[in-house]
Amino acid sequence: MSRIGKQPVPIPDKVKIDINGTTVSVEGPKGKVSKTFASVVKIEKKDNNVLVSPTDETRFSRAMYGTARSVIAGMVKGVSVGYLKELEIQGVGFKAALKGNMLDLALGYSPTMRTPLPLYGSGG
Repeated sequence: MSRIGKQPVPIPDKVKIDINGTTVSVEGPKGKVSKTFASVVKIEKKDNNVLVSPTDETRFSRAMYGTARSVIAGMVKGVSVGYLKELEIQGVGFKAALKGNMLDLALGYSPTMRTPLPLYGSGG
């Protein structure tokens, strides 16, 4: 049995989850997302948690219920707090500078790499 799959997914206050069979729709302050999972997993909402369990004892079913739980947790996180990727640059000669909407990266190559910033969503 999956250790990840056994854990319930907590639902924050501002997030609304609708489960229709194996289709899960999650709506929150950052947007909404929907996904249909394989029919070998059972998804249910109890109290303020989402529980995922395998429908039978096949290898595929046991593998998919941990995956489904992780995807649902990612959906909840995405619509409630959004996604953030932080990078740390360490080392002598490595540096990054923001000039307007261009990112200048000095990563050990002789020329500095200039990259435009990616713009996703509303920027919030």
